[in-house]
Amino acid sequence: MPDLPYVRIEIRQSTMLPQQIGLFSLRKVSGGEVLIDASVYSDIHLLPKESFDSLDQITKQKILGFCPSGPDGFDIPTDLNCISIAWYMNHSCNPNIGFNDSYDFVAIRNIDEGEELSWDYGYDEHNPDFKMNCLCGSEKCRKIITGNDWKILMKDGGKYPFFSPKLKEFINIQKNK
Repeated sequence: MPDLPYVRIEIRQSTMLPQQIGLFSLRKVSGGEVLIDASVYSDIHLLPKESFDSLDQITKQKILGFCPSGPDGFDIPTDLNCISIAWYMNHSCNPNIGFNDSYDFVAIRNIDEGEELSWDYGYDEHNPDFKMNCLCGSEKCRKIITGNDWKILMKDGGKYPFFSPKLKEFINIQKNK
């Protein structure tokens, strides 16, 4: 029998968004610890904006609800019918999860058993047309999340290390223009 990793996360009804589901930690997690390895959710490719426009409404809604985007299009999984559990993590303006340079989801701080896991969509989203009403309820809530929020988040130097590698690359390109 192969070695199984111990169970660390599960989907439940969200405490931040009661009408939706969220991802929860089943164990205590230390700050800096990898919680979700990128290999379980990173089978993604770019869907150009032009291709998105030709899709049916149901597929568009799924992409808009789950997939981060940049100026060139959306990062989508190979099969939207079989997305990994990591795609169910909700946004918070005061997140406990971020990215490392390998695209793994890592704990920004210590996380308690039973705590809902969340990441700030501003850590990856960089489509200037993106706009979402935020209902996270945190004291730091920005109320509206946009594809330019990374500019706000850059002012807090402690957040940049948790940006996705793709966003860091985008920022470097912007700096060099």
